[in-house]
Amino acid sequence: MERRAYLRTSVYLASVWLILLIFGVNAFGQGNLKLGRLSMTPALKYELRYDDNVFIESTNEQDDTIHIITPSILFGYTGATPGNYFQAGYTGDFALYTDLTDNNWQRHSPFASFGYESPKGFYVQLSDNFSWSKDPFGSFTDFDQSNRFGLGTNTERYDNTGKVLGGYHFSDRWFVETYYQNFLIRYDLDKDAWQDRIDNGFSGALFYRFTPKTSVFVEYRGTKAEYDEQNDGIFDVGRDTFWSSDTSQDYWLHDALVGVRFEPGGKISGEAKVGYGKKDFDNSVDVLGNEYKDAGDFIFNSFLTYTPTQRTTVSLNAQRSPLGSPDADAPSFVNTLVQLSLTQGFAYGLSGHLLGGWNYDDYQDENPGVPNKYFNRYTVRIGLDWAIKSWIKVGVGYEYEDQQASDEAAFGTSEYSVNRAKFIIAGTW
Repeated sequence: MERRAYLRTSVYLASVWLILLIFGVNAFGQGNLKLGRLSMTPALKYELRYDDNVFIESTNEQDDTIHIITPSILFGYTGATPGNYFQAGYTGDFALYTDLTDNNWQRHSPFASFGYESPKGFYVQLSDNFSWSKDPFGSFTDFDQSNRFGLGTNTERYDNTGKVLGGYHFSDRWFVETYYQNFLIRYDLDKDAWQDRIDNGFSGALFYRFTPKTSVFVEYRGTKAEYDEQNDGIFDVGRDTFWSSDTSQDYWLHDALVGVRFEPGGKISGEAKVGYGKKDFDNSVDVLGNEYKDAGDFIFNSFLTYTPTQRTTVSLNAQRSPLGSPDADAPSFVNTLVQLSLTQGFAYGLSGHLLGGWNYDDYQDENPGVPNKYFNRYTVRIGLDWAIKSWIKVGVGYEYEDQQASDEAAFGTSEYSVNRAKFIIAGTW
């Protein structure tokens, strides 16, 4: 039966790529689906992945070969100036396991964004990103960079991030920006719903431009996080008790930062900022009667890209922030992430990719009797892509991830190592 299912999967994938190739030839390459300033960009990617630890376990690892099909489409409108645009699109991921078919997963991600820039110095940007998923990779989102809740099991959930940003240029050198951002996440199963959360964030920043492409700034950010299911009295299966509005993990984040922004067009682009962040809990004790403790910490948030030559790009992604804990052992943790990546182009359409990363999850104010808890996670990725034509490319890659705990006796079941190898073929029109 499994062999028959695998044969059907292989025939299906071959048919998909036959249609893709025919469509690609008829489209005569990438970027031809345009009508004036309107454009449509469909794409299709197939990934063949080998994973030696499918359930991300510390022992008794199981391996499998996985077929991942990713269709996507992007609609765009570009105005007469770069700040005037509209984009909307969709990306889907469909994963089919060869043996462990009960672990098949999928993800659906529609999005939209809009920008307007006035000749008088005012500009506004709106965006919304939605994702529904049932996958085993934890509740990782752009808003919550290290949420490991549900890691290793197919966890059904959806999240949405909406943002409105506005700015005004007082002069060639001085300008201000402010934004409002709403984030929510919802879990399907009752046992997971104690992690349902709504975040309302806002920011104000003052910039001084001292070169045409470089500005310095000061910024204040505030975020109000509410665990609405906890406030409504949901039953916590792991703790065998009920939450309430007097014990929920609701909190405020107050951040003060200074930074520098590099506009696109130069060798360096992106933003880097550092500062101090304070986390204040709304309640004094948690659902088990343990005390919540407000705390402040050093924080940073940076993504910089350096392009010394046309073929070479070096990127730095560095984040440090306090987050709500998806764990019964502590009410919060501080996540530190540092990633350095290199992309190098070669002749004949070849390009190489290398990434090294370190992630440190330091849990704060562990409950009585719980040892000091933290995890170090190391990631290495390497890959090679070949652009056969302007509209199609193939690639191979390898990824290694290893997580180590502070106390193996207490948290050893959360330690793991994963090796993944992949082959990818992708078309864009």
